[in-house]
Amino acid sequence: PLAITGVGIIGPRGTSFPNFCQNYWNGPSLADTTRNITFFGQEFAQKIYELPPLEDRALPASLRRRMSIFTKLVALSALECFTSSGLRQEDCRRSLGIFLGTGWGENETVHALLEQLLSNGEIILSPTLFHNSVHNAAVGYLGMLLQLQGPALTVSQAELSFEASLESAMLLLAAGQCEAVLVGACDVF
Repeated sequence: PLAITGVGIIGPRGTSFPNFCQNYWNGPSLADTTRNITFFGQEFAQKIYELPPLEDRALPASLRRRMSIFTKLVALSALECFTSSGLRQEDCRRSLGIFLGTGWGENETVHALLEQLLSNGEIILSPTLFHNSVHNAAVGYLGMLLQLQGPALTVSQAELSFEASLESAMLLLAAGQCEAVLVGACDVF
């Protein structure tokens, strides 16, 4: 049997599950901003949906200062989900698996890293940009925050990333390799 015991969400429509549902059903217009970015010498227009201010007191300052917005979204949403699940960290430290689905991953961080590489060469690369540029950075931070010892995987399969991470999590549950799993998806557009 599979049971969903907690939900966490951060998006333009809200930062808690009840708030998100209320805003979704009431249909408020989303605040958005358009900005142009240059990537490899070409101009691209981006439409960005504004997020509500992130409450990040749950994140230690030592980790928070190195986190990208993508990683903060993943960590805060996952911590909200974990808290609302009723699971206790000390009870599932060894047997909780983390699965994150993302089609785009750290796209803004990768963009900034590539621009820095093209401008300055590989000698002057930011270590923070470098370690945040991998898709698994958010899951790594989350594993450190929760002090977990179970599997921590990021699945990147375009628009099917969440479904693929959910399927991977269900397989580990069925095999008895995890007693509980934290499954989510994040993309920043």
